[in-house]
Amino acid sequence: MLDLGCGEGRHAFCAAERGFRVIGVDYESLAVERARALAVKHPGVGDRVAFQVADLFALPFRPSTFDVVIDYGCFHHVRRGDTGRYIDRVLSLLRPGGYFLLSCFSTKFKHHPGERRRRDWLVHRGHYDRFFRKGDFDRIFGGWCDVLKIQEERNGLLGFYHVVMRKMHG
Repeated sequence: MLDLGCGEGRHAFCAAERGFRVIGVDYESLAVERARALAVKHPGVGDRVAFQVADLFALPFRPSTFDVVIDYGCFHHVRRGDTGRYIDRVLSLLRPGGYFLLSCFSTKFKHHPGERRRRDWLVHRGHYDRFFRKGDFDRIFGGWCDVLKIQEERNGLLGFYHVVMRKMHG
């Protein structure tokens, strides 16, 4: 399993505890350092999880390496113009028939009460945020994956889509 934007390793540890071999990657070296330090506190998973600093657009893995790729928080920071690069790079790492789990901002996500947007993206505190509608996932990923399930989560100002996809064969 590949955990994109792994942060401190929450998803990687959960998967490793369930028997997956996991590589967590993050662009932020401090997050990777923290994940490595926390690995010591997760006995029995040390041989099934590894963390490394990596750029999403220059991942150091061969095509079709992973059975599962999870992205809980990267895709909604990818500029619209880089969507094709993201798909080509990330989904090429997934084996045909493998699963892609995505969690990203819905259009209902708000950074603060009263936030109004006229488009599906904005720059907030120096980084790009993109917001999605339910129909976007078939349009964006349909050439690569079958969308199996989409669930919207709302919690106060926060709105996310959690999407389960399966990479097509061939």
